[in-house]
Amino acid sequence: MGQPANSDRASARLGAAGFATRSSASFAALTTVGVAVGMDVAAGEHLLHTATIGAIAVVLAVLRVRLGGKYEGSFALLSGAIVVQPALHAMTKLVPGDTGHAAETSMSLLPVLLTAVVVAVVVGAQRLFSLFARRPLSALLRLLISVPVPSGVFAPHVWPDCAAIIPARHFTTTASRRGPPFSPTAAA
Repeated sequence: MGQPANSDRASARLGAAGFATRSSASFAALTTVGVAVGMDVAAGEHLLHTATIGAIAVVLAVLRVRLGGKYEGSFALLSGAIVVQPALHAMTKLVPGDTGHAAETSMSLLPVLLTAVVVAVVVGAQRLFSLFARRPLSALLRLLISVPVPSGVFAPHVWPDCAAIIPARHFTTTASRRGPPFSPTAAA
């Protein structure tokens, strides 16, 4: 008549896993759209360019959510490719360069590094969301802030006594020596 209770629990687990995967994919998709359009607006681009970047990011976001977490690596790569141009353009306009040349022809290292950080966050957004979904934020902050404290003022590392660990029969050797045998009768 009905299915056994074990299959209900299994489907509930799979449903929860599917929900977590779909929600992390949705977060990554929204992050891609938000960063791509936001950086394009911050760079002061024309409305048509911003609308084109936004439309491409929305199509990618819809595909990412519809496929529910499948092809995560491919979508991460495509998200980074969409975000890199507006992010680099915005960083070169917002972050002042340290050069005396024209701003359009020279590039300093700081905007490139900031662009790399933005692209890395967008590319890893789905994994970051999954990491934060598994552990509460307070546990992650405690993990980042906590420093191992020694038990005393100085807690030196104490090496264990090797003789106590290794049996005594391993310390006796029968190595042959050079020269006459050592015995009291031979020495006299």
